[in-house]
Amino acid sequence: EETATVFDLREVPAPVRDALVAERDAVKACFEPPGSDTTVVWSRTHPSVSGLAGHVLDTALDSVLAQDAVAARCGVMRTGHVARRTTLLLCRSRMTIATSNRRGPHHMLAEEAMLLAFEGAPRSPRWLSSPEAEDLLSATPSANVWPGIARDFIGEVLSARDHWRGHVHSEADLRAEALADTHSRVRSADRRRAGAVARGPGRGSGRVRVSAQHPTDILGIYVFLPAVIS
Repeated sequence: EETATVFDLREVPAPVRDALVAERDAVKACFEPPGSDTTVVWSRTHPSVSGLAGHVLDTALDSVLAQDAVAARCGVMRTGHVARRTTLLLCRSRMTIATSNRRGPHHMLAEEAMLLAFEGAPRSPRWLSSPEAEDLLSATPSANVWPGIARDFIGEVLSARDHWRGHVHSEADLRAEALADTHSRVRSADRRRAGAVARGPGRGSGRVRVSAQHPTDILGIYVFLPAVIS
């Protein structure tokens, strides 16, 4: 049986309607197939879904629109999820992949998102493991934080960037090494499968080199404060 929802878009701001590619004041949609002649399936790759996701990201990154954005690049919240002040960094590492074959050198660009987190003061961070950093995504707020206090906490993280930037760059270098290893294994497997079959032009045993481009982009900073005990 079809499970669908009718979304009333009459009060939705024009930019959001444009992102949804909505031509009517109401849309009947579901999130799992099958749909019908009157029901749109909003799958992950549907233009409305990708358009809305792009709109949320653009407004979060645009300094002019950020004040009214649904998502934010920085945030501070109190939560029972942590026992100490914890800072989560959303990073983007850009990596250059350099290969060589019979045709000569070839360069490609790769990107990878990283979640890094540390406990304590930004000037003396204790870094958490990747699973611990990802676990912070499930944290829920337990109390409000005044905007002025939130700005102070974010400002403290930014002013201490020299104390945590090095670790971010080291993590980017490790991701680059892992990517190089993956590429090398794939190329080795490809050569083994080819066996004695003559290789076509451009295929060879060229070396793969991957290097992270520094500085690593910091897309978001989120501070989690322990819940207030009354």
